[in-house]
Amino acid sequence: MSVIKTSSQHQIATTAGEFIALAEQQAKLNFTDRHFEEPLQKLLECLARDADFHEQGAQIFKSEILRYLNNRLRMQADVEENPDIFRENVDNPIIITGLGRSGTTKLQNMLSVPSKVQKMYFWRLWNAARLSQDPLSGVDPRIALASGSDLISEDKPELDAAHHIESCNVDEDWMLYFYTFEDWGWCQISPCFSFYDWVKQRPDQPVYSYVKQIIQYLQWQDGGKRERPWVMKSIGHIAHLETLVGTYPEATIVHTHRHPAETIASWCKFLCSVWAIQCNPVDPKVLGREMLRQWSEAMEACMTSRKNPKVNDRIIDVQYHDIRLRPMDIIDEIYVRAGVKLTDAERNEVANWHTSKEQGRFGKHEYSLEEFGLNAADIDNAFGNYIEAYL
Repeated sequence: MSVIKTSSQHQIATTAGEFIALAEQQAKLNFTDRHFEEPLQKLLECLARDADFHEQGAQIFKSEILRYLNNRLRMQADVEENPDIFRENVDNPIIITGLGRSGTTKLQNMLSVPSKVQKMYFWRLWNAARLSQDPLSGVDPRIALASGSDLISEDKPELDAAHHIESCNVDEDWMLYFYTFEDWGWCQISPCFSFYDWVKQRPDQPVYSYVKQIIQYLQWQDGGKRERPWVMKSIGHIAHLETLVGTYPEATIVHTHRHPAETIASWCKFLCSVWAIQCNPVDPKVLGREMLRQWSEAMEACMTSRKNPKVNDRIIDVQYHDIRLRPMDIIDEIYVRAGVKLTDAERNEVANWHTSKEQGRFGKHEYSLEEFGLNAADIDNAFGNYIEAYL
């Protein structure tokens, strides 16, 4: 049995089997396939070794694992009753990727404005599976549940300044990959460094295949495709571009570029706020070294994948300063490539997002490399090939 440790010595039993049994009891359903049990068990073991949960954080973590498991059970039940769900065509999304803090959020928000695209609302990511087939109020109950997320709070100004979240706003669908318990995204929301080393040795296609099924399920819930491509965003895709293109063969991929001296420092500062929700503070120098390692390895994988014309030909490269200063030129190019035609009124709606959403309106996000034990030479050594090629 592994345990989640806290500084107060409060311990919670956390074997994968116990979590699965509790989720089945809560949902009154049983898993027909438990292939995710091994990665879940490994995740728990790595967190027990690496993370220092405070008592409230341990309780939050337990509820998070149960939320993912309960969603898997409800999705399984819906698919068993409606097998045509996996016939939904989601092959042509607009997918935004790049290092974190490189303008991906702004692009996702602007591209998601028109009704001609499908949107990754936070409440959909938080609970991908339906809670009720016919909500009595006509309002999906998952919206209210998402509003209670620990990521949405007025008492976390640093987190809000870095990345403001609202239940009915679009957000990063990397959250869907957490449902697999087999993606290195877990290493970004909690300090489980040893899990990163384990999961990076695993094949990524099963992870991408399962998430594609979730997206098919979300599309089915929303009345089917109706000629609407998804607008998706995950910074983690840079490490898996060949698998991404294989999974979504008609995708339009947007790769944002900003100097890693800015993005890595900003990302580390953001993670300090995210990890504080569950864990006691991590040595910032340890955090800096680990994020430098993980993201430089991801970028090296990206550079290798982009040598493949089948991958590179699907990508539009976008500079961060252009996202800030002339986003509509970029938006127009992306829509044309993706085959989305906007009316003048719709284009004005998209442009209005840029002019009405001032950067820093939720507070100033301040950071530095030195705060995390890093310097410009570290960045150049880790990202030299990328900087030379794209910056």
